[in-house]
Amino acid sequence: MKVLNLTAEISEADIPYSQNNRALHGFMHGGCFFTVGDTLTSIMAFFHVENEKERTFTMDASIRYLRPVRTETVYAKARLVQKNGKLLEYVCDFFNEENKRAAQAKYKYVIAEPR
Repeated sequence: MKVLNLTAEISEADIPYSQNNRALHGFMHGGCFFTVGDTLTSIMAFFHVENEKERTFTMDASIRYLRPVRTETVYAKARLVQKNGKLLEYVCDFFNEENKRAAQAKYKYVIAEPR
C-alpha cells in the first residue's frame, strides 16, 4: 500500500497488484482490500482522539466485493461519513484502473477510555 493522502475526513492509497497479495485463483485477495481499508480508517479515527487515555476500537466492519482485480493497481478512497460524538463511521471504496468500483467496505469505530 502506498498512502497518497491522509486526513481526519479523507484518505487515499494505491494498492499495486503483486504476487504477495493475490489469492490462489490469481485475483487480488479480498483480505488485501479489507486490510487496507481497515488500516486507512483506523488511522483516520486517531485524528478524533481528544486525550491521551482514549483509544479507538472497531465496533463493526463489512465489505462487498463487486468485481475481481487481476493485474491492476487498485485505488482506495476512504471517507468519514458520520461522526456522532465518539462514534465514527467510514466508507472505503476500491477502484480498478478503469475507475470502476471493485469493492466497498464500511467500518464503525468508537473512541473510549479502556477500563
